[in-house]
Amino acid sequence: MPPAETAAQRQSVGVEAHAGPPRRYRAFGLTWSSTFPLPLVETTSDAEPDVMLRLCEDVDALWSGNPRTPDWRFRIDGRRFVVQRGWAGDFRLAQQEGVRFHLDRAATLIACEPAVVSDPASQRLLLDTVLWTTTLLHGLEGLHASAVQTASGAVAFLAGSGGGKTSIAFELVRRGYPLVCDDVLILERRGGGFVAHPSPPLMNLPAAMPVQGVEVDPIARIGDESWVSVAHVATRQPSGLAHLFLLDRAPGLGGRIVAMEPTALDLLRHAQVHAFADAWELRRFELCSDLALRVPLSRIEADVDAAPSEIADLVERALTGAEAA
Repeated sequence: MPPAETAAQRQSVGVEAHAGPPRRYRAFGLTWSSTFPLPLVETTSDAEPDVMLRLCEDVDALWSGNPRTPDWRFRIDGRRFVVQRGWAGDFRLAQQEGVRFHLDRAATLIACEPAVVSDPASQRLLLDTVLWTTTLLHGLEGLHASAVQTASGAVAFLAGSGGGKTSIAFELVRRGYPLVCDDVLILERRGGGFVAHPSPPLMNLPAAMPVQGVEVDPIARIGDESWVSVAHVATRQPSGLAHLFLLDRAPGLGGRIVAMEPTALDLLRHAQVHAFADAWELRRFELCSDLALRVPLSRIEADVDAAPSEIADLVERALTGAEAA
């Protein structure tokens, strides 16, 4: 059922600065409605939104509180990001010395501090972490991965932070493969396999990375990264997940791709399942087990100094061979 915004909810969020007619966007498998502009392509669908975004002057006043709740913690841009569940089942999302958000119990209404309108770093946190966190609370699953669209479906690259998955995805975008996601790949189980849902068409590129060959729209410089839009070369449609590539980069490794017979353990550290799900560790293991069973997995072995173009060459050759077979 679509979310129903009650009078109590409207009053609790308070008066919105910069508010205007609601805009609708599609990302991470959900439809989002926002009364403030976002650097996304609006959807023409008349479907009811799954989640509404509103501005709020006092986010902390909305949270029901629960200091004994175990926090879900990870780090973003070098600062701790915490998700806390309140007594009423609602959520407070906060970055250390940064912006805060509130998510209602049904995960259908996000209250945002006004900083998301004017501060690029806060807006990036909303469009990246807060949105995919909300998506996981809606029951979808995810991988920490970048991905592009191919003729066979979505192809994803898994690596730890700084492992080069964004650089490889951007190189493939440069070669004409539409972007699916930059950092988090949202998955839905369907028909015995997995469907990949596109993220917002945004990328975080190293500031020194050359962007020749791709028309990007710069949004902001945040630290040593350029936050850019690649909307004109990004897919907006979900597709089947066709292949997973694990990036293994180390000094002296020759460039090659090796087919794997994977187990859940090969994928576990890349799984994104929120910590408030019942038996969440079991859900993460089940996700990785199913992926290992249903989706081809290969390891990319490359020197730590290998250029993204060299790795992209390997990937294209592997994809061409798989399609020919």
